[in-house]
Amino acid sequence: MAAMAIGTTAHAAEPVQVPDFDTVSSGGYYAQIPNGYNGVDWDNFYALDAVNYGTQGTNGYTNGLVSGRNVAFNAFGNPAAIHAGGSSFTLKDGYFTAAWNNGLTIDVVGKVNGTDTYYKSFVVDTLSPLHVIFDWAGLSDAVFTSSGGVSAGYFGSGNHFALDNVSFGAPEINGGTLPLALMLLVLGAVALERRRRAAAA
Repeated sequence: MAAMAIGTTAHAAEPVQVPDFDTVSSGGYYAQIPNGYNGVDWDNFYALDAVNYGTQGTNGYTNGLVSGRNVAFNAFGNPAAIHAGGSSFTLKDGYFTAAWNNGLTIDVVGKVNGTDTYYKSFVVDTLSPLHVIFDWAGLSDAVFTSSGGVSAGYFGSGNHFALDNVSFGAPEINGGTLPLALMLLVLGAVALERRRRAAAA
């Protein structure tokens, strides 16, 4: 009854998952990220051994490495997406770096049941990763599109970007949903208030 009164629903908190893509075998350089990796499906995202790739010359993939050896990237500089591998997912945050172009724009659309619901646009360069916070819950899809910028003068070219340490899970206060722990605190406060009023009467 108390939950209904404040318009919320209790959900068990999900563990936070932080793929660093190091468990994807890159075959020495790169390989497609398989569907089901960390519980979601990956469309046009590949894993690249950024340490090995750095031996070819300066590039944003290597500069964008946050942990381990591998980063994810959008193949051919084309749009890439993450899809729910069944139930919906929460996209919390990630680290983005342009591979070749400084001033690269990345547009991200979050879809709920296939409908565009969230949108974020940001600009990255090739020198270091940008930490981007989303906290988008209930997603069926997240689509990443990159464009623009100016060549950093490295040995490659294109609208590619590196993604590392993206995190999923841990529902937020979003769309009328509260994490279970917070819900229990609310219910406890309501119960204490009722007892206080009963004692005062």
